Amino acid sequence: MLRPLFRTSWMFTLVLGALVSVTCLSLLPRAREAEGEEADRDRPERVSIARLLAQLTPVERHPRGMFFPRTRGTLPWQPLGPKPITNEYWSGGANASGRVSAIAVDPSDANTAYAAAAGGGVWKTTDGGQNWTPLTDQLSSLASGALALDPAAPSTILYGTGEQHYSADSLYGDGLFRSFDGGASWAKIGLKADVGNYIARVGLSPGTLHVCSDRGYVRSVNDGATWAVFTPGGVAWCNDLVRSAQSPLVLFAGFYGSGVYKSIDDGATWSQLGGGLPTSGFQRVNLAIADSNASVVYASFIAASGSLAGMYKTTNGGATWTRLTATPNYVCTQGWYDNGMAVSPSNPDVVYAGGVFSYCSGGIARTTNGGTSWTYVTVGTNGSQVHPDQHHFTFGPDGTLWVGADGGVWKTATAGASWVNLNQGLDTALFYTVGVHTTDGNFLVAGTQDNGSVQYQGAQAWPQVIGGDGGPVAVEWSNPSRYFTTYVRMSPLYRWLRPLVSQGTVTGPWSSDRASWANGPLVVDPTLATTLLAGTHRVWQTTNSGTNWTAISGDLTSGGHLRALAIAPQDSNVIYSGSSDGLVFATFNRGATWLPRSTGLPAFQIISDIVPSPTDPQTAYLSVDRSSGGRLYRTTDGGQTWIDRTGTLPAGVRGMSLAIDFAGATWFLGTDYGVYASRDEGETWVQESVNLPSVAVYDLQIDTANGLVVAATHGRGMWRAPLAGGGSLTPPPLTPASRDTQGGRRYRMPRQPIP
Repeated sequence: MLRPLFRTSWMFTLVLGALVSVTCLSLLPRAREAEGEEADRDRPERVSIARLLAQLTPVERHPRGMFFPRTRGTLPWQPLGPKPITNEYWSGGANASGRVSAIAVDPSDANTAYAAAAGGGVWKTTDGGQNWTPLTDQLSSLASGALALDPAAPSTILYGTGEQHYSADSLYGDGLFRSFDGGASWAKIGLKADVGNYIARVGLSPGTLHVCSDRGYVRSVNDGATWAVFTPGGVAWCNDLVRSAQSPLVLFAGFYGSGVYKSIDDGATWSQLGGGLPTSGFQRVNLAIADSNASVVYASFIAASGSLAGMYKTTNGGATWTRLTATPNYVCTQGWYDNGMAVSPSNPDVVYAGGVFSYCSGGIARTTNGGTSWTYVTVGTNGSQVHPDQHHFTFGPDGTLWVGADGGVWKTATAGASWVNLNQGLDTALFYTVGVHTTDGNFLVAGTQDNGSVQYQGAQAWPQVIGGDGGPVAVEWSNPSRYFTTYVRMSPLYRWLRPLVSQGTVTGPWSSDRASWANGPLVVDPTLATTLLAGTHRVWQTTNSGTNWTAISGDLTSGGHLRALAIAPQDSNVIYSGSSDGLVFATFNRGATWLPRSTGLPAFQIISDIVPSPTDPQTAYLSVDRSSGGRLYRTTDGGQTWIDRTGTLPAGVRGMSLAIDFAGATWFLGTDYGVYASRDEGETWVQESVNLPSVAVYDLQIDTANGLVVAATHGRGMWRAPLAGGGSLTPPPLTPASRDTQGGRRYRMPRQPIP
């Protein structure tokens, strides 16, 4: 069968969720409700285009040309999984992995496919998805936007970095990469300055490279040496790009807030299409084309609210369009995030689409009559089900439909009657947070994007504790069998006993407070048993493991929320706070009074972490989440003055998390491109990249008892490495808890006694 030059696998294939003649979804499992806990819904954090652009840096992580892997540092990092997350609620109690942005299936081999994980790079399977191998761990960016295979030579892969899903954790990329050998080696063929930072689609035709991104539609006819850009009326963001094998020179593009455009000369010139399409009242635009009939195109328009503004269809190549009024609001209010669609390669009337379920009407739907009616197929007749928030649909050469979602990869060869879960071998969890045990190196609890709070028990497979989005976590030192997990904005806050025994919700009275989506502070007091602090825009305290909470501060922000709280180990009356808008406060009397301590720090920048000295409460360290200028500071006078200790940390990396091994005199900075370490108090920095990919590190912890540093990555799961002079990758047997470990939060104590 003739394959398209631009396969549907590289389209942002809009997930047209559906209803009208709907087949009802089967009920989701309610195991946790029996324990008094209902799984939280999964949902993304929406951000503006302005915010996505504000976090960009002009620094190219790698120049144009062949990529030669280079390993720096000395720490031998070890991956811990999860591979996979087990018992995942929104996956029907089955396996899950991290969000997948794109899938491409080899047109000559239905068992060979590639999946681009949102934050975890490209993975390859040669056995239909039963096993996966990472291909891009050594590349300069693992933030995935798009994939395409050359249908004439399927071992040629285009990989567009930078995820265009408009969520707070949709990270920018480092340009366009290509492999000629099935992913064994790569070359950068498009600088991000040329092709954009958030790539939605890539494609290739003889002599031409095509990119659809935040820069617009971008085209090169000289193998990436130069690029021509098309942006209609100044609208830069290209959301989708499709073409059919029947008409290889005809392209259709969807532009954010502008509409649908057509080229009949392989992208050289463009004209806007009307003929019944809306001219206003929409933002994101996604497309799908029929490979069997190049005149049939579907277009989905998303309103500013995130709901469906309209689904349209043309049967004459875009001259006129008909609104498919039977199309349900399959995207609910999340069309800005999860919206795609795929047309059967053999029948232009068969369309699959999906978005959100089951807390609103939506999910994967199928039409067999060109959109006149739809049937839900999110849950198969055998009970198998696809995770909500579907982003990408594509067909293999055998007619099998592959789906990429927030929970990983699924496929069906039975038109949705049954689904095959393909997440067993994917290690792509998007972690927000991690908490370590005081003594047991084989226990971690962590929060993930859309796959809940999960638990490490010493194996690569991690059971889910509770579904939804997982936020801040904590483990008590006085009773290390007790731990805490949270949903977004720390509401609810759950208390548990190991391994998975619920003690109910212990949420404080902060539901109306401003709080971080999933990275706010939840801190166990290092010296006072059963005492924790939680940060919204103010500080809350419990002295009885969450049963009761009391505010011990007023608003410590300028309209933002707290991102960091730290209690001095030697004097728990000393507490430091840091906000999302650059304010630092300190109290020296347990919250009776709070003193401003921002002098000398960059204004209006996120204070991502604060680490007090274990021996001197007046000394503390903090990280600033920005990509240039000062990103690491130290105070020795309780925050009255701060000294920049950024040293040789290169421009273009953000200070996203901080942990300090005081015993080994090593500072660890989690960045958007891996972990950097300094062993000379910030004078010089080296990327610790032995095994660890160049991936965003949202949280760092020091496992004091076992001498380990633990890195929670946003896209490549959890990693750990032994600290200098102590620790191994095989933790010792569990021993009774000791307060001397100080909860193992973000520091390791010096080996000498504390005066």
